[in-house]
Amino acid sequence: MPRLARRTATVAARFLALALLLFSAALCSAQPALYQPGSPIFLWKISSPKNSAYLLGSLHVAQSSFYPLPMEMDRAFNDSDVLVVEVDMTQVDMEKLQKLTFELGTYPAGDDLPRHLKPATVERVKKFCVDSGLPYDSVQHLKPWLISLLVTQNVLNKSGFDAKYGIDLHYLQTPGPHRVDQLETAGEQMRLIAASTTDDADTTLSHLFAHIDRQKEITTRMVDAWGHGEAVKLDELVAELMKDSTPGERQQMRRLNEERNPHMAAHIEECLASSDHCFMVVGALHLVGKEGILSLLQSKGYKIEQVKLAAEKAKEN
Repeated sequence: MPRLARRTATVAARFLALALLLFSAALCSAQPALYQPGSPIFLWKISSPKNSAYLLGSLHVAQSSFYPLPMEMDRAFNDSDVLVVEVDMTQVDMEKLQKLTFELGTYPAGDDLPRHLKPATVERVKKFCVDSGLPYDSVQHLKPWLISLLVTQNVLNKSGFDAKYGIDLHYLQTPGPHRVDQLETAGEQMRLIAASTTDDADTTLSHLFAHIDRQKEITTRMVDAWGHGEAVKLDELVAELMKDSTPGERQQMRRLNEERNPHMAAHIEECLASSDHCFMVVGALHLVGKEGILSLLQSKGYKIEQVKLAAEKAKEN
């Protein structure tokens, strides 16, 4: 169990947002051509009469081939003095997070996963353990939300995607004089994941295994939309994916995404009201839709401008 605790704590901390469920589960498909010259990117300049800030929609997991990032992203970062992220992963106490993962993500003594699953779903979990090299004797004590994260991580690892290439982490590790503001703590995010669905155990896992191929197909298109800065298209694809969702998954989407957006938008407003020049990096799904950060800020009268790549040179070599 200690090895699983370390593994799942790391996964849960890095892949909180619905990017975990809507992006990473499908990144094993062919990677789209990113950063086309002259095209928009997933970066916006937010302006008030007295100040401006940048808002970047992040992928929390990526490949090394996503780098170098467009020079326009780096320029916005370099022109800022405050980096705002969901969680500053460079400062997380992993020992404490592992303990919390164990407390929230395992059944109490006398209880285990098979007591909550149909036989067919138990067999799917066992097959996953064989395929991923995990001991079923340990996995059977984990709750469904934690197993969902392990399944996602397994797909990512096989695809060459890793949190170490996440865009938010990249900027956290980029040298500079920036002050770092985090919107939440890793513990808060962990508790949110654990409590975010009302589906029963069998529904959670049987639906995950049954629809993973469908998720892969749609999510490949979602990553393509991100790479071309197509916010409306990304929102449409999320809606398409959620058509197959369970009531618990729809509730999870609201708790992990829409219900967190007002707090993120408010932080941008605080930046604009101050003398700080902020560069905020949050999961891309937080930006899009009628309840996304961009719509919330636009409804309050802020000027919203999407950044475009230079026509001739999309990347800085």
